Amino acid sequence: MTGFASTYNESVEELTTSNNTVKNAGNELANSYLRLTESLNKENEQAVDGNKTYGEQLENMNKNLQALNAVYEMQISDSNEHLESSKKIYTGINDMMESLSASVEDTKKYKEEVAQLGNNLQALNTVYGNMLAAMNINSNN
Repeated sequence: MTGFASTYNESVEELTTSNNTVKNAGNELANSYLRLTESLNKENEQAVDGNKTYGEQLENMNKNLQALNAVYEMQISDSNEHLESSKKIYTGINDMMESLSASVEDTKKYKEEVAQLGNNLQALNTVYGNMLAAMNINSNN
């Protein structure tokens, strides 16, 4: 039985060694899974943090766009008011120019009438002067 015991002991030793090798390999595999899990958890946390940052940036961008839209709406409103005011001013200027054009004709007629009145006054003064001269000549005689 010594041959059997020796073979049995060798087999037990080989099984123990194999068992230890499998146990060590299992521990290494478990450690590898643990490191992989930790790495995945870190990556997941970084992705979540990145998504939060991205979401915050999108929210800030949305707020900025809303503020820009509000400013743009105010500018459009102000521009429309300015345009309406300009239209009223130009309408008033056009009316004034039409009135001025009409008054130019009246001014020309007035000038002609004043010139004619001046001529008539001059003629009357001449007649009046002649009458006075004639009366002086008659009163001297």
